[in-house]
Amino acid sequence: MYRSPFAAAGLAVVFFTLVSSMLLVVRDVLLARWFGLGNELDAFFVALIVPMFLVTVLSMPIGTVMVPSLLGVFERGREKAQELITACSTVILCGMTALCLIVLVSAGSYLPVVGWGFPAGKILQSRNILMMVLPLLFFSGFVILGNSILNARQRFALPAFAQAAVPVVAILTLYLLARWIGIYAMAIGTCLGQVVNLLVVCRYVRREGFSMLPELRPGAIRKTIRRSSERLKGLLAQYAPLVFSSLFVSVALPVNNAIAASLSAGSVSAFNLGTKFIVFFTGLISTGVSTVMLPYFSSYFVSDRIGDARRELSLFLFLGTVVPIPLTLIVFFFTGSIVRFIFGGGAFSAGDTATVTAVIEYGMVQLPFFCTNMLFSRFANARQKNALIMISSLVGLVLNIVLNFVFIRYMGLAGISLAVSVSMIGATVLFVVVGRRYNDITWIDVAFLGITWFLYLTILLCFHFGSMLNVIVTSAVLLLVILNRLVELLDHRAASTDFASRC
Repeated sequence: MYRSPFAAAGLAVVFFTLVSSMLLVVRDVLLARWFGLGNELDAFFVALIVPMFLVTVLSMPIGTVMVPSLLGVFERGREKAQELITACSTVILCGMTALCLIVLVSAGSYLPVVGWGFPAGKILQSRNILMMVLPLLFFSGFVILGNSILNARQRFALPAFAQAAVPVVAILTLYLLARWIGIYAMAIGTCLGQVVNLLVVCRYVRREGFSMLPELRPGAIRKTIRRSSERLKGLLAQYAPLVFSSLFVSVALPVNNAIAASLSAGSVSAFNLGTKFIVFFTGLISTGVSTVMLPYFSSYFVSDRIGDARRELSLFLFLGTVVPIPLTLIVFFFTGSIVRFIFGGGAFSAGDTATVTAVIEYGMVQLPFFCTNMLFSRFANARQKNALIMISSLVGLVLNIVLNFVFIRYMGLAGISLAVSVSMIGATVLFVVVGRRYNDITWIDVAFLGITWFLYLTILLCFHFGSMLNVIVTSAVLLLVILNRLVELLDHRAASTDFASRC
């Protein structure tokens, strides 16, 4: 019964995230049609690079840190919770103000580097756009703080719903103003969308009985920070490893692009087209798991039910491993047809289709491991063991870079995509080893994960080499392993329920 609301909320989050992703695609298509692949669009995307990088590295970890802390402080009463929220909002105000000023002042130094080869007029346009989109960075911390409050209060779908305001407002502003002010209409619309997003989040936070307003007077700021200094120090200790983890993950894409650029012409474009397809699935998984599972696991640790949390982890590891496998196999089997349908014709040759298909196929291999990795990460967040996530991300980055140079010698561009998947496997195996070391998972869990992953990879190898008989046989064995583990979990749940009723 306790899982049902979380499962329904997870589906709602995935749905609204899917809607937002589709709206962002519509926005990009409209931009391309309106402005073409010319100077204005180049200037817009270059202006967004640094602010969006900082949102990913510095703002996104705020929510991950806040949810477990908020769940703990809610147990101590509304007044204590409001005190923590006000302190965090005040720190975010100070931090984002300083960060935006640094970005603005240093723009003259980094924009010519990011926009390498741009003429002076184009750099100036990027700087003008940057000044208009900086509120996107400034408000991001407050939006994520509000989202974390709503998630901690189990209002999971609201943040995902509010996020859709950003592309909707941007598209409307583009239609209304683009003919007069050009690409600046999209810059204004994006920021207005972020403001609408924040206002919606603030409204629902207010309905929960809390205020996100920071202190504005210098004396009140000092007093608020001093009063909550111990708790803020604890949050900072959890926040720092997540910043480094986000940094390691964010660095991987430009590194992969740089290595792809060393290959034949068109490799960067092919890699990015294939990667967008993969990121669509990993993004949905990441949003659904992160939004719902972090409060879910945290609620067990707040009430000191560590054994129950471990049992829930075992169940969700089963689901997180099993559910993505059929999806991955279907996509793997039909990738070529999908790519030909979407990109076929025109200047997109058969060779281009084969290249993008290989990138997607090898990249999709990671999907079951990615889902398992996300579950372990959220469990570690709930336990406030964020240093483990940082180490796992670093291991993944190092493996990615090393394997890139190994695989491209034999596989070309597809080797980069395979390196991404293998690095994800390595990072996930590290989580499994540490999870067993701290008794968070049992040897049965380890055996099930190992056997399932081995059979899954065997199916992919057999299909790759055209051995359909072995695909069928291995799939049958995998199905038996899954059914056996499912029966064990159901028996264990029945025994636990019977024991609880007798107590």
